[in-house]
Amino acid sequence: MVETTVRNSSRNMEKELPPRPRRTQVEVLHDEIYTLRQRLARENEEKGRLIDELKEENTYLRRQVREHNKLISQLANTMRDAFTKCLTERRLPEEELVITGSGNKREEIRVYSEFDI
Repeated sequence: MVETTVRNSSRNMEKELPPRPRRTQVEVLHDEIYTLRQRLARENEEKGRLIDELKEENTYLRRQVREHNKLISQLANTMRDAFTKCLTERRLPEEELVITGSGNKREEIRVYSEFDI
């Protein structure tokens, strides 16, 4: 009996409430536009973060390349100086001591390999 009273009272309440106005198509579209704009803003923010991370990594890698090039140059200069010193100590003719970076790589390798030190 209590159950039927509750059911009847809930039906009466439904009847008493004014019907909800249906959302118009324009309102639905406005909500969709709002949702899409928020998603676009989140995606743009994420892309911005990714771009910043990539720029930072790019800067780091460029520094690493410069440092490696510097070390390679130092190594090449050290090898050139050591080779020149070794040739000088062996008292080779002056024309054989001329070693420049202007020749092509094959010629330089050939010249170095002639003098097994």
